[in-house]
Amino acid sequence: MKFKMRVLHFSKADNASAIAAAIAKSQQTNSDQIPPAYNCENEKLVFVCVEVSKKIDEKVVNFLKNLNSNRVKNLAFITVGSDTGEAMNELKSMAKNVGVNVAADMECTVKSSLFKKGKVTEADIQNCVDWAAKLVNSLAV
Repeated sequence: MKFKMRVLHFSKADNASAIAAAIAKSQQTNSDQIPPAYNCENEKLVFVCVEVSKKIDEKVVNFLKNLNSNRVKNLAFITVGSDTGEAMNELKSMAKNVGVNVAADMECTVKSSLFKKGKVTEADIQNCVDWAAKLVNSLAV
């Protein structure tokens, strides 16, 4: 780990938690669910991996509302689902409202059907891990 960071996730089908766990392992830090057991405090970067369907879960909204630039300098959002563009815009807006910089964002598209939840593939997870590593390296300067 190059600086103080955390990886947090909110997951109903375990897709976001799988991505968060892989990023945390690659960056030698811990992964925790939202809301975290311990509040963020003086973090240079917090990855927030969120599974979304129609709307962002209230737990995620409340977590983001309690952030500020003293707790978190940079957020990096990863949204997981079939159509996450609107949710990503909402997340970035919430971060802006509390004065926290959004360093980067990524959408991981997972197709679902009426009867079956979609699952992230190993390639999806690796793509997110590689993206996260590039972001961490860019902020380590």
